[in-house]
Amino acid sequence: MARGIGPAGAITGSLACLALTMVATGLTEVGTSGQATSTKSIRKPDPAGGLAEHVAARRSTSDVPREARIRIRGTRTLAVWDTPARDDPRTTLLRTASRRAAGHWTRPRTLAWVPRSGIGYDAQLGPRGSALVVWSFRNQKSHIVERHFVRGAWSGPHRLGGDHASVPAAVIDGRGAMTVAWLSGASGVDAATRGRDGAWSRTRHLWSSGSDPVLAANRHGDLAVAWGTAKGAGVAVRQRDRWRRTRMLDSVISYPGQVQVVVAPGGRVLVMWPRSTEEDAARTRRHLAWARTLPDGAWTRVRYLDTRRSVVSGTDLSLSMNSHGRAVAVWSAIADGASTRASRFRFGHGWSRPQTVGIAGFGLETSLTGSGTAVATSGSVGSRSTRWAFQLPGGRWHVPVLRRTPDAPR
Repeated sequence: MARGIGPAGAITGSLACLALTMVATGLTEVGTSGQATSTKSIRKPDPAGGLAEHVAARRSTSDVPREARIRIRGTRTLAVWDTPARDDPRTTLLRTASRRAAGHWTRPRTLAWVPRSGIGYDAQLGPRGSALVVWSFRNQKSHIVERHFVRGAWSGPHRLGGDHASVPAAVIDGRGAMTVAWLSGASGVDAATRGRDGAWSRTRHLWSSGSDPVLAANRHGDLAVAWGTAKGAGVAVRQRDRWRRTRMLDSVISYPGQVQVVVAPGGRVLVMWPRSTEEDAARTRRHLAWARTLPDGAWTRVRYLDTRRSVVSGTDLSLSMNSHGRAVAVWSAIADGASTRASRFRFGHGWSRPQTVGIAGFGLETSLTGSGTAVATSGSVGSRSTRWAFQLPGGRWHVPVLRRTPDAPR
């Protein structure tokens, strides 16, 4: 489940029947992962929180989304979710709605009717009102399709990749270019970009094997694609419209969990990868690996954060970078005396001493505002509660309480 921070620092989380929990915290705003917006002021958060907003009502008793994507950029919010078709349980509807600050949600619309088997999707918001939704599905073959929103209208469906493409991820950089990465064939990693001229590029093959790719970009158009490998992580970086040589980062963490990557305003890249909760072999006390680029684009050696005294069985990780190139990581490890911890990062300084956040559970998401306020949430679609915590610059983490409307879904 995706979350972010919106106008006045409103924290959003998708719940069972696709309600959004909007927390009027008084924090400053940031954009989606890999994109940061500037801020002007910061106020002490209101720990009382806000009330839930309903995005879409149930159309039937089975109308419960399996998952959702919530994306925020400036004053805009985009929600995308999947729900079973009324008359055909084998078909899934991919639906969307949007909202502006202090406004009302648009009427939900259906972007696609797809077979329920193998569906996966991602969504992103970009500059000048743009948006991108990409999804995969399986019939006899595996397909990836995108629809983008530009100049006030949704495009028609457009297919990307070949007949064996899956696990799409998307990003829109600050110049408006849209990039999608996916797995192709025997786990090869591919990508394509829709430039500012409106045309999609040819598919670019990044590597011959890998796990779920992730993307990040900055406002200048610099881009990074990262994925997990049998020995650590792979990263492909595009700067000034030129792709650099793909780099393999080997570590003691094999077949990691979801890799995380961010791109600083100047183009430097930070990548992290955690110990997978599904990998049983070679358990280790070193469960968080990371590396970064130097000013000349070269990569540092792989290092480790938060090495434990006991063996770690798996880690949930979230990473965010703001418009000044500062980052925050929040993670929850399965280990003796496990707790959710966080650390801040600056190029040239490294990581701060990890602090306990105070929220438990997996499904972590974090965001760092331009003013330096960090926010973390935990929970998932269908969970009975969503918890969140915040940290002002130089302070400790605080855990407020979310309020619900009496009829809010649980």
